[in-house]
Amino acid sequence: MNKYQMIVKIPNIHCVGCLTRIKVSLIGQGATAVDIDLETHIGKITFDGDEIDSKEYVKVLEKTGYNAELLTVISLD
Repeated sequence: MNKYQMIVKIPNIHCVGCLTRIKVSLIGQGATAVDIDLETHIGKITFDGDEIDSKEYVKVLEKTGYNAELLTVISLD
């Protein structure tokens, strides 16, 4: 299985509660790490699987109530 990190812009994050809600949702989907900068609204989501899985994580963000723009996906292998 391959390891990837996706970089996303999540413009409508407002507080630590938003961060917690997003992290819980993404970890529940299978992400292995979630790091989001509240000031820049840039998130780094690490996951195992295939690069195409990044689209599923964007869907999870949208179902959680946050717009997400996928900026890039980086292979960590």
